[in-house]
Amino acid sequence: MNLLSSKVKILSEQSVRMIFLACIVFFNLFSHAQILHPYVKKLNATAVDGKLFITWTTHAGFSCQDIHIELSTDSINFTRKGTYFGLCGDTAEKDYSYLIEDPFLNTTNYIRLELGNFGYSYVISEDVIYVENDVIIVPHPVTNESNMIFSNPLREEISASFYNRNGKLIYQISTKEDRISLAEIPKKHGIIVYYLVGEGNLIFRGRLFLE
Repeated sequence: MNLLSSKVKILSEQSVRMIFLACIVFFNLFSHAQILHPYVKKLNATAVDGKLFITWTTHAGFSCQDIHIELSTDSINFTRKGTYFGLCGDTAEKDYSYLIEDPFLNTTNYIRLELGNFGYSYVISEDVIYVENDVIIVPHPVTNESNMIFSNPLREEISASFYNRNGKLIYQISTKEDRISLAEIPKKHGIIVYYLVGEGNLIFRGRLFLE
């Protein structure tokens, strides 16, 4: 009986090791997917003032194909946002850049390239947050990862005050940036009222919802 138990234990330990090694291999393959793509490498995206700046490099040998830049909010349904028209004869490795003026705002943008006869690139993602005369809470309802984002182009000092439903001040913070982390707000279920004040003047007020 003890011998059988020992064999079962050894098999269990071996199974765990095999699963662990399989997970390592999977994640390594996933992390190197960009390197392994046969036609595109170094696909990157940066959000700047509500626009999306995209760069990529095609491997040597890629030629004569139009490159279409596509965006999605769910990584499944994509919309074409721009096109680079292909040139024949230039088969060297080549760097590209493209500015999308109208990405999907205040959400995650999934980006891929449509490479004509060569199919699609891998997919990357970038959050595009743009606030003008408004306040955005992401994610909302509030969690420890939530940020309050607002317009502050002149980097003025902004004071944020948070009150519970009984009118009691529960949190206060100042910043010269355009966002405030909400991680330190007491997380009690309910509604919180906030006021943003800059140079003595009320700029915004609204409500937060805590789960």
